[in-house]
Amino acid sequence: MAGKYLSQETKLVLALPPVDVGGVAKVSDAFKMSDNSHATIFVATGVVTNTATITVNASSDAAQTGATAIPFTYRKTGVANDTLGAKVEATATGFATGTDNTVLHVIEIDARQLPAGLGWLSVHATNAAAALITAIAVLSGTKYQGETIPTAIA
Repeated sequence: MAGKYLSQETKLVLALPPVDVGGVAKVSDAFKMSDNSHATIFVATGVVTNTATITVNASSDAAQTGATAIPFTYRKTGVANDTLGAKVEATATGFATGTDNTVLHVIEIDARQLPAGLGWLSVHATNAAAALITAIAVLSGTKYQGETIPTAIA
């Protein structure tokens, strides 16, 4: 069986470019779910000197109008490895990353979970001290496939 081309079967969104969230909350671009049935959001930590808090908001548009924190499920790897742990149900207050460096958190959200009228998602990261974080969303069950998939952030 031939391999799959993830870039042709899903919409890839660099939601939050690598950034230090120390002392300042960072908010990703909002991405729309109307053309997709599921979002898998990879949140990777680099050097972390203090726990960061990760939340996901649903809103009505790209400007994040009516943004509301939502619950979601996630799993995480151990330090510098690729083995995912057990699924965890996060409340709307999100989760704390812990202080381990090089950990991958995998957030799963189905479009049907979103509150009515709030079809856009964004990732929020806060921290009191230095923490390098990036977030990449993989939107699946997309209406469109092929070489060029329409934007999800505008």
